[in-house]
Amino acid sequence: MTTNNQDRELIELGSKLRLAWAEERQFFASHDEEGTDRANAVYNASAKIVDRIGELKASTLEGFATKALAISWCQAGEPIEFHDDARDGPLAAQLINELLALGLVSQPTSSMHASV
Repeated sequence: MTTNNQDRELIELGSKLRLAWAEERQFFASHDEEGTDRANAVYNASAKIVDRIGELKASTLEGFATKALAISWCQAGEPIEFHDDARDGPLAAQLINELLALGLVSQPTSSMHASV
């Protein structure tokens, strides 16, 4: 599968996020400095990468995997839960819409309905 420019950037950002996240975990495991300028800088390094990932459109499995990694970071590696005021909700919604646009999953027809 051919990788487009946005997916190349997504994949590169995924590598950067893994490194930044590892540094973030290491920092917070060895420092009790939450809320300090230093702690905020460590956190913001990852956050900026996640924000950029959210701006790009994925079109390959590697690109989608990078978006999933960003969502996982938003949940501190914990099982995914959606919150209206967090970064993960918009990223998850974008991921679903992009999957639908690629035709990888089909949307229900008008004769189908969701059970409540």
